[in-house]
Amino acid sequence: MMLSEEINKLSDVSFTSYAKKHAEKYQGATRRVYEYTLRLVDEFFGGKTVLFEDITAGVLHSMDDKWSKTMGVSARGINFRNIRTIFNRAIDDELTDCYPFRKFKIKVVHKEKEYLPLEYMQKLKDLTFTKQEKLRELARDMFLLSFYLCGVNVNDIFSWKKEVLKKRPSCFCSQKDCSPRTRPYKTKTSTRSKSNY
Repeated sequence: MMLSEEINKLSDVSFTSYAKKHAEKYQGATRRVYEYTLRLVDEFFGGKTVLFEDITAGVLHSMDDKWSKTMGVSARGINFRNIRTIFNRAIDDELTDCYPFRKFKIKVVHKEKEYLPLEYMQKLKDLTFTKQEKLRELARDMFLLSFYLCGVNVNDIFSWKKEVLKKRPSCFCSQKDCSPRTRPYKTKTSTRSKSNY
């Protein structure tokens, strides 16, 4: 059943009701992040049901001003991207034509990406462990496996059945959002990474 069909069962289609249904599609940390965003929006509007029309570019600027007192740019960005995603899904489901993000730009912090040097990865790979350090060895092995599989989530690895492991490339559903994924990717980067390590 599509999210829009579930929402149509509700008496009114509000941002609040639609956002709650959207958050329920996820599990774990992603769901908690959406629920946190919804609590922030709820607090901003004093607990009343929020309609899509209530969230204008001006309201987003006011939220940004208020949230900047307790949150950094990155944290605010996560919450605004969650709100934007909910608007995008609602537009796709033809539940609203409001879109306040045309006049509100989400601030971004640009950081230099840090990489482990090749020699550090080689040292990590070559580490030996005692019998008492089995958990450390497992942690190292899981990190390297995730790296070799282009960043696949460890939760996904633990959920794989034998049938998934026999397939090349592996196809599986992500534990995070139940979307289908394929690993490893066939890219120059992944080929180079494997040959270097």
